Amino acid sequence: MRAIHWRKTLCVLLFAAAGTTPVWAQVPVPPNGGADRAVNEDPVLVRLGEQDLIRASDVRAYAQRRIDMRPLLTTPHGVRALVDEIAMTRTLVLEGERLKEPRASETAPGTDTRFDDIYALAVYRKIAGECQAPADEVQARKYFDEHPQAFTLPAQARVERIILPKTLELDKFPAELWLGLQARAVATSGARFEALVQRAAEAAPALRQGDLGWMPLQGADREPVLAALQSAGRGGLVGPLVEGDYVYLLRVADWRDAQKLPWDAVKHQVPTRAVQYCRETQRERVKTDLFQRYRVQIDDQALRALKVVGS
Repeated sequence: MRAIHWRKTLCVLLFAAAGTTPVWAQVPVPPNGGADRAVNEDPVLVRLGEQDLIRASDVRAYAQRRIDMRPLLTTPHGVRALVDEIAMTRTLVLEGERLKEPRASETAPGTDTRFDDIYALAVYRKIAGECQAPADEVQARKYFDEHPQAFTLPAQARVERIILPKTLELDKFPAELWLGLQARAVATSGARFEALVQRAAEAAPALRQGDLGWMPLQGADREPVLAALQSAGRGGLVGPLVEGDYVYLLRVADWRDAQKLPWDAVKHQVPTRAVQYCRETQRERVKTDLFQRYRVQIDDQALRALKVVGS
């Protein structure tokens, strides 16, 4: 599948260090997809039923072919999102074969037919159905009244970030412990977060510190970090969090509550939004159905054991 949900990009933004290059993207993949490697070097990340497996080498090869996805390899959150995407692609290919959907006459060179994006997209379009806009203003108003969630802006947090290499020491403390002590000082004794940002910028000048801007918190029920930001509220801290070779402390600098947009503000946009919202919910529905049908199990323990670092 070509579409990557915005939440995946958000997690990469929260947990990506400036200037990192994914180690997985640097490792050549053998023509056989890495099948000759030791099992512990090429772990199974996804099982589909009893027979079908997706290994780490499959994910590497997929990301090398899909340049737009390579940034996801720089963090564990990104790898989890990429594995979710490749599992979705695989189930769509299996569903297409079950439905005897014909493939295109030509497949791009180097494409593993198990993870054929073009075929998967064709299958998706067939089983997802067509999204149609309301035909007139009466139907548009009916849609607006029946789908309030489609016209509600999610809560947003303005997030500030401190990021440090795990191996760094400050005041003779490891970075994670130092950040924990500073977080306690901010929470209990009025220490200024801005001063910590400045100190982090001096200690790790190559890393982006401070304001990350406004971030929508839609999907907090599925993303632990977004849920933590939502629970923290204005002025709250989240962390320290360890991801890959870095440790983070996040602060909610400001907050905007979810807001239902009034009819007069959106009435001319309802047809476009209806189609957009239909497509958003379609994907979740198709994914849920296919993951159940093909008994998809993503091995989070194996994912956590992978070494994902930046150079």
